[in-house]
Amino acid sequence: MLRNFGFGAEQAERIAAAEDFLLDSAKIDALVVRPGRGTTLALQMLSRTMGPSTKCRKFTMSAWTVNEQSLRAIAAIIAGNSTLKQFHFTFTHTAGDRRFPPMSEEGEDPRDRTTIRALLTALRRNTSLRQLSLDLSGFNSTCCLEIMDTLARHTSLEVVIIQPQRYTNVYRLCYELHMSGSLAGLLPQDRPNIGGTALPTNLFSDHKVRFNCSPHFWQEGTSQPLEGVFVLPSFSLIKILCLNVSENIFKFHVNDLLTLYIGSTTTLAVLSIDIHENAPEVRAMGQVTPEMYGMPAGPQFSFAKELATNVSLHKLMLSGMTLGDADCFALAHSIRTSPRIHEFSFGRPLRCCHRVTEALVEAMAPGFPNENRTLIEFHTDVCIEAVPAWCVVQNAVHRNWTLATLAARFVLGEDDARCADALQRLTDGTTKADRNPALVARICQLGLLEEDHVACSAIEKRLKVLDSMNGFMRIVGVVRKRVECHPHPEGRKQLADLDKYAWLALRRHLRPSYVRQPSTVATCADAERTADAGVDSDVADADDEATSPDAEAAALLAGAGVGADDEEQRLCSPKKTSKGSWRFRRLNT
Repeated sequence: MLRNFGFGAEQAERIAAAEDFLLDSAKIDALVVRPGRGTTLALQMLSRTMGPSTKCRKFTMSAWTVNEQSLRAIAAIIAGNSTLKQFHFTFTHTAGDRRFPPMSEEGEDPRDRTTIRALLTALRRNTSLRQLSLDLSGFNSTCCLEIMDTLARHTSLEVVIIQPQRYTNVYRLCYELHMSGSLAGLLPQDRPNIGGTALPTNLFSDHKVRFNCSPHFWQEGTSQPLEGVFVLPSFSLIKILCLNVSENIFKFHVNDLLTLYIGSTTTLAVLSIDIHENAPEVRAMGQVTPEMYGMPAGPQFSFAKELATNVSLHKLMLSGMTLGDADCFALAHSIRTSPRIHEFSFGRPLRCCHRVTEALVEAMAPGFPNENRTLIEFHTDVCIEAVPAWCVVQNAVHRNWTLATLAARFVLGEDDARCADALQRLTDGTTKADRNPALVARICQLGLLEEDHVACSAIEKRLKVLDSMNGFMRIVGVVRKRVECHPHPEGRKQLADLDKYAWLALRRHLRPSYVRQPSTVATCADAERTADAGVDSDVADADDEATSPDAEAAALLAGAGVGADDEEQRLCSPKKTSKGSWRFRRLNT
């Protein structure tokens, strides 16, 4: 069986020979057609041969002109073929390109509108297509909106590739969509497959619907490819968004799209933005500026508020962003107040790395240790001479990492009072649906889990054990198995006689760290604190030695005089590093 076949539509004889061959060979797997001088004859031939009897599954029309004839042929092929799985159409780029349908003083030609409706109807009715690739460079913005809206409502498509590959058209499309006020309408919440508008991006998703793009687009007169252009997906699908763009992209209202998306999505977990400089040969042609296309310039960073309020973003990686002082402080405030971001990295340029670190130091100094318990990883390039107070950030990150690691150990089955106290600190004031993302991440890493909901279920089970009387007393080392009290001579109620609700009321005022733990190898901080407090670290076991209720309660509350900040400082001693270039790395205990 012949699996691949391609020809160029240059002469009538070749077109006729190709038609005879296609009619005789009904088992071609892939067909590629390129235009030539006989474009009209080739389109008529394709409309006749690519019918229901053809078994072709992959059809590519490469470097064609977007006009009424080609679009009608595409509509006929898509509507008449029930075995077609993949269809790709690329637009030829010439100096005199016109965008279809062309606009005049009288408006659109009714025949062009009929052609567009035929194409959209064919797309809606075809149920065999699984992958569709269209180049939108040859369409005007209104037609682009209609095509993307139709694709968004398609139920069988699994891979959608939108490729505006011409450099000038990319920015014109973004600008037109911004000026028309269509940005909000392009990013709805409930689209099944795709939605959005053209963005220069490389996009990766762990959802079954994959979004890909051509690796580059170009500017007229240059041979160096820059970056690809893609469609920002709907809120309900994408979890990982990676933007790898040139240094001019944020001057063309891309910030408006990104701000709107970050403020509305509830599934985006990882956001990576890498802004790189244009290649030297591109710069030699002259810097691309918004004024070249009559567009106002925009800032590089305008979504700090959305970062602080987003409830799904866990990892934020920024590189190459030239930020001012106000932007640096806005970014630092977002990291400090974000309820979900547990990994943050900032790279290039070095001056901005210093300013961001200084802003984090100022933002964290007043109340950060008591507010944010989620940031466990911070990566940046910083010189100790430029930011001498960097240890404020390091200590906070180290403390959060230590607490998350200890709590993860307890969730995974280690019955240790120190680990249990860390879990209680990270879960106080949170609900089942709003667990600490740093804790969930550490549980998945240490327990080799792939799903977050499994880690959340494990947290709930261990919290139930910690909230029960027997579980709490066993974990802190007061008893070995369960609480059993001898009858009081005067008939008073014992600890074991408390019902569930009375114990939970008492439990709200207790922490595992309030009970002094015996230790064979004591640290210097433990020894100094024990000496100052004058408290013996040995706790009587109720199974070995009968104790009175008053003595048992005193043992429970013996450590109440030790503040939470002192306990956290013991967990988070600074890490010794070397001189020179400083880089915050993962701080293991």
